[in-house]
Amino acid sequence: MKKLIFVLLIIIVSFLTSCNQTPDEDKVDISFTLNKGFDSIEINDSWLDEGAVLKAGDETFNVFTQTAVNTAELGTIEVIYGYTYLEIDYSISRIVTITDQTPPLVSILPGVDTIYVGDDWVDGGCSAVDNSSESVTCTLQGTVDSNTVGEYTVIYVSIDSSGNEGSATRIINVIEW
Repeated sequence: MKKLIFVLLIIIVSFLTSCNQTPDEDKVDISFTLNKGFDSIEINDSWLDEGAVLKAGDETFNVFTQTAVNTAELGTIEVIYGYTYLEIDYSISRIVTITDQTPPLVSILPGVDTIYVGDDWVDGGCSAVDNSSESVTCTLQGTVDSNTVGEYTVIYVSIDSSGNEGSATRIINVIEW
């Protein structure tokens, strides 16, 4: 009788432990990957969320983020994608980098650029704007000797806070009467 109880106990324990196991054919391969996308963009440009894909066996789920990407500020933003499949949470992230690689746009303002020897040359000036919307100024490089006939070149330069440099050139002619 003891042998029979022992054998029945082993059978019951084996049966109960086998109930918790999943056969290999029921296991699902899961992968969570990012779609190709532009992860480095210029300041104030639009960022398009290309999303991610969770694949579970033969099923495919397209995932998009709820993370806001402020492209008006330089730096990095972590964009997180999340999906719950069979009560398990999956997540993956991408890093979006906002850069400023565009130089300021320098424009020459109207001015008198041909003068007679001995006259004073009055700089017409310039204006500068930057794609980052920051306030930039331009400085004048070069000189004009209004007492000597010749062609003179001055350069207006503007540098933004990211170190991008824009310039424009003005030609001044000093002529004889």
